[in-house]
Amino acid sequence: MNENIDNIDLEHYSKEGEFLEEYYKLNDFLACKETNQLLEYEHYNNYENQIEPQIIELYEFFKKNLDNNGIRIFNKDNGGSAIGELVSLIYNNLNKNYDLTLFYQNPELAQSLLEMDKK
Repeated sequence: MNENIDNIDLEHYSKEGEFLEEYYKLNDFLACKETNQLLEYEHYNNYENQIEPQIIELYEFFKKNLDNNGIRIFNKDNGGSAIGELVSLIYNNLNKNYDLTLFYQNPELAQSLLEMDKK
């Protein structure tokens, strides 16, 4: 019996998700404070979990190899503060690539957008 309820929920979300995809564009999600915040959070979270570790790994690789070869361009970065600055610099200059499937798969997250649109 729970299986039927789950299927009904999936159909409901699927239709609402399709509605959002058809009638709302990125600018609509960005214009709504709540959905904008979710998109920003997802963008930062993706950066922090996927890109930032690669930047840190690459930085540490170059720092170690250059130091081992007598090239001391990182010698003033004893505490690692430069890596934080580099990570921030890259993040602040990235083109943001928002993924709206978050809302298509979880249309309840766009409720504030739908309510804003009713007004």
